[in-house]
Amino acid sequence: MVKAFITGGTLAILFIFLFSFVGVFGAMTAILRPETVPCEIYAGMLAGQPPAVARYFGTAVFSLVNLIFLVSSCTVLDSTFASTSKLFGPELCGAITRGRPLPPQLATKKHTWVGRVAMVLMALVGTLPLIAGPSALDATTISGTMVVGLGPPVFALMFIKGYRPLVFHLPFWTGVAFGIVMQLSSSPCCKDMMNMTGGGENMTGGGEKMTGGGESMTGGGENMTGGGDQVVEGNMINVTGFKIGGGTYALLLGVNVTSTICCWALGGLALLDNRTGRDLVTLDDGQDGVVDGGDEAVAVGSKDAGAPLPPAGAGAVSAV
Repeated sequence: MVKAFITGGTLAILFIFLFSFVGVFGAMTAILRPETVPCEIYAGMLAGQPPAVARYFGTAVFSLVNLIFLVSSCTVLDSTFASTSKLFGPELCGAITRGRPLPPQLATKKHTWVGRVAMVLMALVGTLPLIAGPSALDATTISGTMVVGLGPPVFALMFIKGYRPLVFHLPFWTGVAFGIVMQLSSSPCCKDMMNMTGGGENMTGGGEKMTGGGESMTGGGENMTGGGDQVVEGNMINVTGFKIGGGTYALLLGVNVTSTICCWALGGLALLDNRTGRDLVTLDDGQDGVVDGGDEAVAVGSKDAGAPLPPAGAGAVSAV
């Protein structure tokens, strides 16, 4: 498992790094050879946008890039719906009805229907951000920020034994909070409309002139200038202080770096919990307890799964 994880992660990092050269090529072409770039895609090429670079190479390459992105999106949806069905079906229902999450192989027809309903609800809720406008929805960016907190528990729990739920909860929910704040900071629902009011008066003219046998009033008047309201749009959630460097992705880089540092720091702090490496077990009376860590430690629900309980004297057991 460790080898597969490291290999897959290395390949993913390599492909992401190579994909960045698409934007580098677009910007260099727009700057060094602007005469070869059509006017309608010049701004996109200068910004290094993949759709504009694909159009630069012609219709065939543009269609191929669209197909690649469609396939990638389908794989994301597949894993999302599968995870949703597993979470709400055997795991959540199992925790409610039997006191602990159930593995997929023990799922019943009831769990299957619950998972299907959860998939439909996830599809409906997942499209709600589109109401605010497609430009406010960046699935890969926001989800990438949210899952930063999964790094500490995945790496730590491969080498450290014992019942440490805080190693997961502290960094994970911190990463989720950073992602939610990042999304709301650019969402139209969090735009603040401020009224800037200006006003002033300018009094000009005014006088009398006597001509002949009569009276003539000249120059009298009043001029009002500067009056009116100006509406200025601002953000209720200001995260510009997180920016690192300049450019389009300065804010994203700053938020990801800050969230990574916070998540890893909280994960390291959570390792201080249960320093003896005790594991959670199920005792004969049905209560949960903890037993000293080691290779003989029994996992949660081992009694229900048919595994033998630790013999007397094998570890110090205490009820929680």
